[in-house]
Amino acid sequence: MTGLPHLRNIDLSHNNIKDTESLHTKIGQILTLDLSYNNIRNLHGMSKLYSVTNLDVSNNKLRTLADVTTVTSLPCIEKLTVSPNKVNNEVDYR
Repeated sequence: MTGLPHLRNIDLSHNNIKDTESLHTKIGQILTLDLSYNNIRNLHGMSKLYSVTNLDVSNNKLRTLADVTTVTSLPCIEKLTVSPNKVNNEVDYR
């Protein structure tokens, strides 16, 4: 998808995605990324999604805050949708 420089929104929901390693090398300069309803266990592979402003990872297999914290420091992130996931049961998840 890096050959599509004007593509800004990608909906990859409901695709049984498990691995997000090096995702930034595959999707280019995306602003909105929907990865809801997949089987993602952590967001570590998303640490370089510098252009993403809106990320939806709801309904995955995120269990702990450590699974999510990687994306909270992305420079452009404005909206992060995590609920529902097991991480929502953590005391300080917000």
